[in-house]
Amino acid sequence: MYRKEFLMLSAVAAGIFALVALTSLIMEREMQSSARMLAEDTLPGLVNAGDAISRMNDNWQSIRLLPELPAAAARSNLIVRIQANSTEDFWRQYQKAIFEPRDQLLFAQTQDSRSNCLVLVRQYFGLINGQKLDEARQLLDTKVEPAFQQYKNDAASLFQLNTDIGQQRAQRIIELSLWLPWVTGIFCVVIFSFGVLVGLKGAFGSLVFASRLRERPKPAARRATPNAETLKR
Repeated sequence: MYRKEFLMLSAVAAGIFALVALTSLIMEREMQSSARMLAEDTLPGLVNAGDAISRMNDNWQSIRLLPELPAAAARSNLIVRIQANSTEDFWRQYQKAIFEPRDQLLFAQTQDSRSNCLVLVRQYFGLINGQKLDEARQLLDTKVEPAFQQYKNDAASLFQLNTDIGQQRAQRIIELSLWLPWVTGIFCVVIFSFGVLVGLKGAFGSLVFASRLRERPKPAARRATPNAETLKR
């Protein structure tokens, strides 16, 4: 009976230990996954989208300044600087770090807005280079600026999406890091308690077994049977 109870307690302790190991492993893997996505997806997205938005704003200020420059050479040089200050590299780097469908969908929308804006900006540059400044101003106010605002809003939404995802992942890491020590500690206490229980059970079982051996009556001594030689005497 004692052997059966001891095996049952040992099996329960082993099961709890396996549960602790599995729970800790799952929580640790979740933390690693969130941290990896934060480093490989969220941070690159924030950096590249933020740099692209900053460059867009710089270019927009230069674009608006073009009709006001008095010299054609100055306008031509500024157009060259604007074209050299492209956001293409930032968006290319951003695309490499897309892992979620929402991110991919919003990125595609941003790129469509960018393509539409670039087409209108090229037309605007053509009018500037052709010295058609009044037409350039009209195109800027009626078509280029609305297209740029749409492009800027989509890019800002993309940046905000990465901000929200980053906050969610960071919060997940914080929660797991807070809960993991508690879960592990509680399970360790339970395992320790079972270990103590098994040890006490084994000690008391040994004492009971020993006392039963001492209380067991000794067999009566067998009387000697006289042999044939004794009978002859």
